[in-house]
Amino acid sequence: MRALRAKFVSLRDLLATAWPILMVSAAALYVAYQFGEPAPPRRVVVSTGSEDGAYHAFAQRYAELLAHNGIELEIRSSSGSRENLERLRRGEVDLAFVQGGTDDPGRPAANAKPVPGEHRLKSLGSVAYEPVWVFYRHDKRIDTLHPLAGKRIAVGEEGSGVRGLVMQLFAANGMQTTGRHLVPLSGLEAAEALLRGEVDAAFIVSAPEAAVVQALLHAIGVRVLSFGQAEAYARRFSFLSRIVLPRGVVDLERDLPPRDTALLATTANVVARDTLHPALVSLLLQAMGEVNGQTGFFQRAGEFPAYKDRGYELSDEAQRYFNSG
Repeated sequence: MRALRAKFVSLRDLLATAWPILMVSAAALYVAYQFGEPAPPRRVVVSTGSEDGAYHAFAQRYAELLAHNGIELEIRSSSGSRENLERLRRGEVDLAFVQGGTDDPGRPAANAKPVPGEHRLKSLGSVAYEPVWVFYRHDKRIDTLHPLAGKRIAVGEEGSGVRGLVMQLFAANGMQTTGRHLVPLSGLEAAEALLRGEVDAAFIVSAPEAAVVQALLHAIGVRVLSFGQAEAYARRFSFLSRIVLPRGVVDLERDLPPRDTALLATTANVVARDTLHPALVSLLLQAMGEVNGQTGFFQRAGEFPAYKDRGYELSDEAQRYFNSG
């Protein structure tokens, strides 16, 4: 009986000691069950741009890296940034590439109160510079947009990010933003029209390695505008930066370009719905770092991804990634 009583006392003391721990553990399990994140989905949908564009190429490389973690990245081509934003707003895709400075009519005002049930868009960061090339035919070299006023200019298709950007630049210079002289051509079609003399200038937003840019840089009789006011544009428009194309970097033998060329550059940004699972955001940021973090024509190693375009609020997961990796 004495031994049985001792065991009973020991058990009672054990329960008294362990009871608070058991209660805390139960509470923690309850909180985790109630508020913890569900398992991430295995499939994500991204809206890019044309199938021969840089956005599409970036997405294909992201898809290869995400596949190693069992995540399928479905890639949907589009007409450009405006359509990408519309798809995000409608919930048709989880994330998309958006050119800096693209007008977004669906964006709520900065001081607007969140609407219950409304999903906002968050930035995962910028992944590359996108140079703004202005190729033109002119007897004299020019370094501002004003001499092009009234000329036939290829300004991009209606609703495209290129056209939206050009209209902002024209408005800032007091130039017309409507008229038949503003031709809705972009990319290769704009370049061909310039070479045939059907337009006097063409705006191209693309990487320097792009075939259309290389063709125009080497074309006889075609010049590229060096923005003498590049720094002023960068101060006025938060989504623009001043970058320099060094003399001879295109062709050392022909000395192309023949002098340092100041360009404006917007950024390629990855924007996502705020419902995207944090674990997927982390994997995407790692893929963005591996694909876009290398040295390039205008960027240093490790410069991207980064929060360069403040047009959209940075996601919490991206903020942690940029702070601590």
